[in-house]
Amino acid sequence: MKISQFKETLLPVIDYYRIMSGREFWFDIAPSTVLTCIFFYFSNFSSTGLPNVNSSIINFNAIMAGFNVAAISIFVTGSNSVIQSLKNEKSKTKQIGERKLSLYKITFINLIYSLFIQFLTVFLGVCYNLLYFNEKNIALFFIICLLFLHSIFLNFRNISNLYFSIKEKQTVIDLTKEDQDQE
Repeated sequence: MKISQFKETLLPVIDYYRIMSGREFWFDIAPSTVLTCIFFYFSNFSSTGLPNVNSSIINFNAIMAGFNVAAISIFVTGSNSVIQSLKNEKSKTKQIGERKLSLYKITFINLIYSLFIQFLTVFLGVCYNLLYFNEKNIALFFIICLLFLHSIFLNFRNISNLYFSIKEKQTVIDLTKEDQDQE
């Protein structure tokens, strides 16, 4: 396998972090990190409790991944005037290299990244279930919980972005402008 093939696989993740604003960091990543740390601080780890929690995480993440696949399908196949205007409207603040991104591309990157994180969480959760319980698996479970909460916060933001992009294009533009004013 060539290095370029691996980079292409991670391109949605790379693009997401290239366009992430400080406000998005504080909404997507910071709360999930804090909540995971609080959960681990107050948890009494047992060999029976963690696999049950992990199974619930896998199931819930699979449901969220299904939502994202449906959202991506609707978003990609939609051809109404709102979708067309999102494709034509360039963001004032988000760009990759010198190329400014359309609001459509930004939403698409967010949805694909969210789906990537959810599949990664399910994969790690299955790996966790295959391993025997020991102290080393606690670190893997921490990562699973962190990614799970991260994907929940991503879905909150993606749902609101989809709502505003379908409801009213101007609202999405205002949110992008608000990001520019804060930076």
